[in-house]
Amino acid sequence: MEVQPVYDVINVCLDVIVALGQGYCLQYFLGSFLEGREKDRRINGLLVMVVYGVLRLGINFILPADNESIRTVGKITLMFVIIVLLALLFYKGVQAITAPNI
Repeated sequence: MEVQPVYDVINVCLDVIVALGQGYCLQYFLGSFLEGREKDRRINGLLVMVVYGVLRLGINFILPADNESIRTVGKITLMFVIIVLLALLFYKGVQAITAPNI
């Protein structure tokens, strides 16, 4: 059994906290002007937060951070696609954004 240095454990814990925090901010922002697909707003927000956090950690695991510009652009593009898909999957956004005000 290999012992992990403390800074590695803290780094992983902080990555998880940051990913979940970003997911919370995302669901708070989207939930403030879009209607969720779930009846309970808290469940919808929790699902968005957890799915975003897991996908964000998965992307960081598959594409680790480095200074290569192509990988960085690809990572940002992939995160944009994930955010758009989360908005489309968990929120009824088309009618709320495009409905004319009469």
